[in-house]
Amino acid sequence: MTTNQHFIRTYGGKGKRTISITPFSPILNAKRAISQLHSSAGGSASRSSISLGSERGLRNVTVDSPFNQSTNSTLDRLSFKVSSPILSRGDSVNLSRSTFDESAGDKTPILTPEEIPKNYSIFDSSFAQANTSQALLLRKQSSFAESLLPLANRTSDLLSVPGIYEKVLEECNQTEAIKMEQYIANKTFTKLGEGAFAEVFRCCNAEGNESIIKIMPVEGKQLMNGEEQKKFEDILAEMVIARELSSLRYKDSSGIYQTNNFIELLSVACCRGCFPKKLITIWKEWDEEHNSENDCPDIFTKDQFYIIMEFPFGGIDLERFPLESTEQAESIIQQIVYALAVAEQALLFEHRDLHWSNVLIRKTQEKTCSYIINGQKYEIPSKNVHVSIIDFTLSRLEQDGCISFFNLSEEDWLFTGEGDYQFDIYRMMKEKNKNEWESFNAKTNVYWLHYLTDKLLKGKKYPKGRKRNKFLTRLYDKLLDYESSHEVVTGELLLDDDNVRKKKRKR
Repeated sequence: MTTNQHFIRTYGGKGKRTISITPFSPILNAKRAISQLHSSAGGSASRSSISLGSERGLRNVTVDSPFNQSTNSTLDRLSFKVSSPILSRGDSVNLSRSTFDESAGDKTPILTPEEIPKNYSIFDSSFAQANTSQALLLRKQSSFAESLLPLANRTSDLLSVPGIYEKVLEECNQTEAIKMEQYIANKTFTKLGEGAFAEVFRCCNAEGNESIIKIMPVEGKQLMNGEEQKKFEDILAEMVIARELSSLRYKDSSGIYQTNNFIELLSVACCRGCFPKKLITIWKEWDEEHNSENDCPDIFTKDQFYIIMEFPFGGIDLERFPLESTEQAESIIQQIVYALAVAEQALLFEHRDLHWSNVLIRKTQEKTCSYIINGQKYEIPSKNVHVSIIDFTLSRLEQDGCISFFNLSEEDWLFTGEGDYQFDIYRMMKEKNKNEWESFNAKTNVYWLHYLTDKLLKGKKYPKGRKRNKFLTRLYDKLLDYESSHEVVTGELLLDDDNVRKKKRKR
């Protein structure tokens, strides 16, 4: 591994993402059971009570679900009522943003008028809906576990397991792959950077609206940079994870978790065809200036599939963003702490690769940044900067009894780097979790916070001096004493020195 040289450079492993669906997956169990019950009843029942299973933690837990007699189906939008609380983390299940609630029924996110998203897809295809982001539409369509259900180990080719391809199209809100030329029509493009398996472009439509697209070739036989292309199941997991993190910007029906510091997913498209000549010309121009590490995309044939993910412009990576003051540095690290704390509590999330090229910064006119964690509202000064966290290739996330993680146990190359604290962090993670990557260990997020604080202290220049660097210094000195970002948020570490002294005097 080498130091990041471009705007976006993905250092994903060569291995495969692993999907683990536990026996205690109530969304899937309930829908299957209700479907079977409804079929056996011939659609005549008006209300049924079912058991979710007999595994430990499921005993005495039942679900009541009304049948929709007009449509003869309960599966379009099930409303669950759980007869008893669903236990704890001890059962390896996260239901904090599940699609049902003990008292309020379906917990899919809803938008109130003041929460209409400001960013829209600029692509005029079937997957780009008016006045809302596709991420929200997809969040309403299926649970996390249902989205990843086809991802059992695949040993045969794509055509023999059409369920995976169909699920990808469903997640893209498409019925068939779009031609690449159709997708890019009437847009202008500029290449921004690249990843080991992706090309990244900034695009603009006729109205002057801009967004970023990440183009990932998949399923082809042509080697890419000497490696096999990713499969649909690899990309599907990345799509669903990006969707879940993006949806944290919207309040769910319980209103207990919210942050907008994870990059917003505007749309996802499945395309097919040769790489467009217009983009190849732009790619070659960028290559002449930056010396691309990727193969030229003119190697792809008309049968090549692509997954294209669209995001708003998140800004410049932290490594290159010119900070105006140490106050901005303080706001940046606090925004990251709070965002990770939300994701830890809502989705049992670990980023696992949060180097400073995966932190984008843009200027903002908003004066504050707001968060909701376990129903508690927090607000911090923005200092006119906004953070967007990107690249979830190595991330771990859990929802609906389904765990998605990248198994790094055999990625020896990742733990041998030298010359930057970043490489020490990989080794620290491995030591902490004993090279077992499925389980949730929020300490890994703290390691990356420590790394980022180190970069803000030692790797950035501040035109207005370092008079307030005592905050960053205290953070650097004390962070590793904490076990999670949430623990940092609820402790005293983020308070300024005066507030800490006042709190101690009260005691």
